[in-house]
Amino acid sequence: MSDEMLVDVYFLMDATGSMQNAINSVKNEIKDYVQGYCKCNPGVNLAYGLGTYRDISDSRPYNFIQTINSNVDTLVNNLSSIRATGGGDQLEGQVIPLSLLNYKAAKWRPGALRLVAWYGDHGAHSSRIYNGKTYDKQTALDNLLETNTIVIGLSVGNNKLNQQGIAKYITSETSGRYVEDVKYDKLCCTLFDEISERLHLKKVPSPSRTHSLAMES
Repeated sequence: MSDEMLVDVYFLMDATGSMQNAINSVKNEIKDYVQGYCKCNPGVNLAYGLGTYRDISDSRPYNFIQTINSNVDTLVNNLSSIRATGGGDQLEGQVIPLSLLNYKAAKWRPGALRLVAWYGDHGAHSSRIYNGKTYDKQTALDNLLETNTIVIGLSVGNNKLNQQGIAKYITSETSGRYVEDVKYDKLCCTLFDEISERLHLKKVPSPSRTHSLAMES
């Protein structure tokens, strides 16, 4: 019987226009952090998923891009494909993907610790109707509790992820954490520090290499 600890991290990214630098930062740094984390904590088996959200006024209000997968290069490639567009009314439609990110959508591994790393710079609409169904903070919470998923909310950029109080509500009720004012160069560090503290594991040294946060074409 293996003593390996399974940890599934689903990156849920706001992909509206103001978030490109944050997306670039995670893309540029995630591989270094994963490699450092596995080196410091060889008994941990990490896997990753990826999704984005915008709002129902945009052409695609949410997109589940990658189910849980242990190949970090796949995550980096999929992050590279994201182009931040849309938004405009500040509040976004994240209650929809949080309500729909179930076993089928994420393909969580049996027995894994399940974490959603929710990155955004604006708050959520209190409710959204999509495809004839209403989604709100309660439908989101019910789904997350059913799947035993913990949410880590990371407020970046404009630092308004908790505008309507929904981010703090969901992170608290799922035994997660809400982190305010996370700088672009700390997006991966803050997440992996949270994982380390939660599992009483070693923290990852900051990668020696620095990356440009310039917008990419």
